[in-house]
Amino acid sequence: MPSVQEIPELITESLDLSKQYLKQETVEPAKRLGKAAGLGVAAAMLFGMATFLGGVAVNRWIIRLLPDGRAWSGLAYVLSAVLLVAIAGIVIYLGKRGYENPGSIKDVIPSRAAADEE
Repeated sequence: MPSVQEIPELITESLDLSKQYLKQETVEPAKRLGKAAGLGVAAAMLFGMATFLGGVAVNRWIIRLLPDGRAWSGLAYVLSAVLLVAIAGIVIYLGKRGYENPGSIKDVIPSRAAADEE
């Protein structure tokens, strides 16, 4: 049992340990998570910009393939839009393939039945 003189020192030490633990277990992981989220946002912006520029390039390429004229230019815009929507549909289909219920925790954590079968 600590003496009366040691109690303030023990309280101070306990508070310091609590602050260190809180910083170690919550603040530092939150900072790392923030960095990862920032990189994810930056990657999403770069992919969006690449998609936009790729779409413009495809559009210009289709315009160059078709004969000159306003109607052909309009057709090139329609064809490039259809092509980009088709590509987006393929990417979405391939992204969702293999998931029973997208966003479900079942996709992340295997069920006990599956673990028992192994």
